[in-house]
Amino acid sequence: MKHYFLRISLIALLVGGLVVASPPAFAQKSSDFGKGSPQIVKAFAPVVAGPSQSTVRIRCNGKDVALGTITGANGWILTKAGQLEGNIVCRLKDGRELPAVIVGVHKDCDLAMLKIEATGLKPVTWSDSKVATVGRWAASVAPAAEPVALGVFSVATRAFKPGDQPPKNPDSKTGYLGVFLEEGNGGAKVKSVEPRSPAAKAGIKVNDIVTHVNKKAVVDMESLINAVGRHKPGAEITLKINRGKEKVEVKAKLASRPFTGNPQELMGSTLSKRRGGFPAILQHDTVLRPIDCGGPVVDLDGKVVGINIARAGRTETYALPTETIRELLADLMSGNLPPAPKEE
Repeated sequence: MKHYFLRISLIALLVGGLVVASPPAFAQKSSDFGKGSPQIVKAFAPVVAGPSQSTVRIRCNGKDVALGTITGANGWILTKAGQLEGNIVCRLKDGRELPAVIVGVHKDCDLAMLKIEATGLKPVTWSDSKVATVGRWAASVAPAAEPVALGVFSVATRAFKPGDQPPKNPDSKTGYLGVFLEEGNGGAKVKSVEPRSPAAKAGIKVNDIVTHVNKKAVVDMESLINAVGRHKPGAEITLKINRGKEKVEVKAKLASRPFTGNPQELMGSTLSKRRGGFPAILQHDTVLRPIDCGGPVVDLDGKVVGINIARAGRTETYALPTETIRELLADLMSGNLPPAPKEE
């Protein structure tokens, strides 16, 4: 019933902000009632009241790096793995700050299971992500009275498909080849070549299938992206290519990566460092800071449908759906998935 009244309140706020009969001196701008407006955010306090009890702030070496989601009453905390380094502390909603250790890491999902010495915590209650239909509100939860950000679910849960997400670890400081890719038979297929790029100068052509970089096998798009990304601008790499029935070897001198992406990346790197390559994602348009990933995302009924895992674009935030998460919990808690060395 309370969520019914919340819907009515939201409609009243939105209509009140968009249809104004008062004189201009007293009129409110429609932006006052946007997703980030204090009025709308405050209206969601009842929605996040329960899940916020199951959310913590993760700090490393004294700095906020992520949020965490309580999955067990005796100190189990799930969070985004790629943000963790140094001394890890979990700050609970009641203000307690407790040291944490990493028990398990699932690399593909970029999830880490932490353990703190605590009892009587409130574990999150999961709901199937299918209730998060396109167009419904998405509230990102923090250990606070109000949501940390609001948005709308823009794409329903979907499994990974090549080219459907950004590369795992894009880095503007790595070498640039200048090709767009798709999956090929036995390697990475060149879909297009940027004019005047290192690839164009090396003679790489559309439909070439790259099979090796410096004698290392290329098995798919991601492995080629990662292989090139290990080199700095100015480095020369050797690529083996299948061109129809012909086998070709070319050398390419990598250049500095031109800026063609989101201008936010030039203004403080507001996107997540790891923002792609997840096995399944639930997408919403919330403008979420990377340090606010790792916590629950809920619908208008307060149902936890996933964990925010990456700010992927200007209006794209990815969450891991609950169906994916629940399958991993036992392994993450078992100690069978120890932390792996970070990729170079």
